[in-house]
Amino acid sequence: MVEVNKAYIYISGYEWGPGVSKVIVSLSHPVENVKKDSDTIFTSKKERKIIDIYLSNSKGYRVNENSSYVTLELETYYDQDGSISPFSFNIPKLQNEWIDKYVIKASFHVTHDGKDSLLTIDQDCINNRICKDTDQFNVRGTFSERYQNPKTKEEVLLTLHYAAYEPKELKGDKVKHPLIVWLNGQGEGGTDVEIALLGNKVTALAKPEIQKYFTSENGENGSYVLLVQCPTYWMEAKVTCTAKEMLNLFTRMF
Repeated sequence: MVEVNKAYIYISGYEWGPGVSKVIVSLSHPVENVKKDSDTIFTSKKERKIIDIYLSNSKGYRVNENSSYVTLELETYYDQDGSISPFSFNIPKLQNEWIDKYVIKASFHVTHDGKDSLLTIDQDCINNRICKDTDQFNVRGTFSERYQNPKTKEEVLLTLHYAAYEPKELKGDKVKHPLIVWLNGQGEGGTDVEIALLGNKVTALAKPEIQKYFTSENGENGSYVLLVQCPTYWMEAKVTCTAKEMLNLFTRMF
């Protein structure tokens, strides 16, 4: 008998922030076919329209063979009440955070060993996240340095989290290439670079549509992208750096 093992939310970046564009469901056994039981699904208590449903691999890509994964593609749009986004805004901190729960409720039919079965999902998936966009920023770490705050004149120990994208085509060629540096706004500060990458669709900087506008010394297209996350926000008095100090920080990072 085929059963649902676990459901995953597939997060995509948009201009308004992150949205769950797919739900990927892991099954106990491979199935031959899948079809919708209804046209809707509930994500975080919001009724959503199912655009498509198909057999897939674990990353949500369609396959033309038996599979133990099913993907439900969802209509995704900006939603003022925030039910589509996996973020919530912490007003006291003035920062985005992952919401506590993101419950998926849906049902669909599968064919297993020639027999049809109705499967249902009712799971909290906030910790079961897949995000291809942020996976590209696979160089990650922290950097700590003391500097003199130009406003308070006090010496401050500042720890920054960072994530970087390195185009595979440019790796190790010992040629100078462009570098895009992204500094987060107020809502994307903290210690989780996933928040900073998704809050303003920074991940778009690694896509071909943007990369083609940058050219290196040897005429190759592409640019490195460095996101540096401030604990709060970059223009706050207690963490403000001068442009020269900021450049020195970035230089010592790498």
